[in-house]
This record gives sequence, structure tokens and C-alpha cells, in this order.
Amino acid sequence: MNKEQVFSFVSSVLSDYLGSEEVLKEDMSLRNDLGLDSLDTIDLAFKCERKFDIQIPDDVVENFSTVGEVVQYICASKE
Repeated sequence: MNKEQVFSFVSSVLSDYLGSEEVLKEDMSLRNDLGLDSLDTIDLAFKCERKFDIQIPDDVVENFSTVGEVVQYICASKE
């Protein structure tokens, strides 16, 4: 699984929350730019855990602030 595939999956999940096909960038803030609340972020993490067969600790999920941080964490977990 490469970075582009991870970004594509994360983007598709986020597009569902946004209800649009907005062009997402890695530096976009989950809270400020995309309007996710803590439950949305937890749900995003849960979907990523299932898709990529990884575990994301709660303290890590709480500290995700950008789309890129989510992607980087998943990629690092799969190495």
C-alpha cells in the first residue's frame, strides 16, 4: 500500500463527511478546514484501522490535526 493509495482512501472517507468531492490536500486541518469533530476523527481512525489492518492508539487519534498526519501515520504503521 503506497502513500497515494492511503491518501485516496482517507480522502474518500473525508468526502463522505463533507458531502462533496472537495479537493483535499495533506496540509488541510481536520477540524478547522474540514469541520470534523472528535467523534468524526475517531470514526475516521476506526475506518482506517479496518481498511489497513492496524491499531491507532486513542492518544494518537486525539493528536491528529491534518490529513497528512493521518496518511503519514498509516504509512509508517504499514512499513
